[in-house]
Amino acid sequence: MAGHASGGFNPHLPGFRYNFLAKGLGATMWFFIFYRFRQDGGKLLGHHPFEGHNMRTLINGLRLFWISLIFWYDYGVFRYRSGKCGWPLIDSDQTPEHVLLVADPQIIDHRSYPGRPALLTYISQLIVDLNLRKNWHAALRSAPDVVFFLGDYMDSGRAVMSDSEYERYTQRFMNIFAMDSRIPRYFIPGNHDIGLGPSTLFSPHARTRYRSYFGPLNSQISIANHTFVLIDAPGLVEEDYKRHGLGKSYDKWKALAGGTIDFVKSFAEKDNTEPTILFSHIPLSRPEGSNCGPVRERGTIRRGVGLGYQNTLGKDSTKFLLAHLKPALIFSGDDHDYCEYTHTLGSYTGTNVREVTVKSLSMAMGVKKPGYQMLSIINWGSTLTSTFRWH
Repeated sequence: MAGHASGGFNPHLPGFRYNFLAKGLGATMWFFIFYRFRQDGGKLLGHHPFEGHNMRTLINGLRLFWISLIFWYDYGVFRYRSGKCGWPLIDSDQTPEHVLLVADPQIIDHRSYPGRPALLTYISQLIVDLNLRKNWHAALRSAPDVVFFLGDYMDSGRAVMSDSEYERYTQRFMNIFAMDSRIPRYFIPGNHDIGLGPSTLFSPHARTRYRSYFGPLNSQISIANHTFVLIDAPGLVEEDYKRHGLGKSYDKWKALAGGTIDFVKSFAEKDNTEPTILFSHIPLSRPEGSNCGPVRERGTIRRGVGLGYQNTLGKDSTKFLLAHLKPALIFSGDDHDYCEYTHTLGSYTGTNVREVTVKSLSMAMGVKKPGYQMLSIINWGSTLTSTFRWH
């Protein structure tokens, strides 16, 4: 990992509306130029060299050029980029288990951009959905053995809405991320899925709805001799507020039944001999301004709290998770940009643990190059051995 660097000047990227209008105006300009050249090209050159057969050849050549250009940017570039991303290699005679990680697709709806005209919102939704679908199909070309989604599936998943609207919204997500039913897939909740903190904007039924369509809020899965622990990070933040407000330590706190703290403590009480990989939608705490490594597009992950979000888990929550789960590797989402950070565990395990924050797959989440994560793990047959690679 690179050393610390200053935050520097990080201007906001232009909004989706400006990008869309700029591309639309640019395309219109070029079509107009070629149209006028078709009509007045001969006069501009002082003669008519493109009449008849020559003119048809030129027009057909331009058509072929534009068709090729559209095909490349609409299809070819996705295959090209995904083709450059092979599974991480592990030096072993065994076949690794290939795990695909997807974070923060956050499909938009009419609530996503308040004040935007309805027509533009609808067009934005169509374009973003189409781009997500292409990104997803590109990711599936890698033929994963299992898929994990790291939260924030629908931008307004936590919003107050009817059951029928929520069902249609969820069906949109499932249609975009359609996949072979034989490939296992697992979900963890994000703050856009179930909410975080009290607000009249958030449905009191958000958690119940989420469980109905995506499964349990906390769970554990064993894959290739590794235990994947999936936690409800927003729920942990909310319970941590209550604990901190009463001035109690984690040791003296009576965990809420069925909550994240209760789940983690129950897990820690068991005889867990497999290496643990932790999935949390919200990144774990780290010193302010910590470097995220060279792959990140801009800035770093900074502490922050607002309506319905918290950028990182609290210090006490982070210590609690590391001490009880003793993970060998951590994956998180929520930030939308890539980040690698090494947590110092000290007395917990005597080793350090790497956390990887996975990029958003969506073009609408403020990153220039959306992405996904690929993880290879090996089952050595020994519960004391762990081998994994990711990129």
